Amino acid sequence: MTILALYLPGSGALPRWARITVGIVVLGLIATRLWLTFRRRK
Repeated sequence: MTILALYLPGSGALPRWARITVGIVVLGLIATRLWLTFRRRK
């Protein structure tokens, strides 16, 4: 998983804005997936 690799201790090579952007994208994907799963149950 490349996305999780960005959060490992050795990820100091990434600029702060890049880590924030990736974090927002990942949170958005997780939120969308949870919303779709929750919507599917009803």
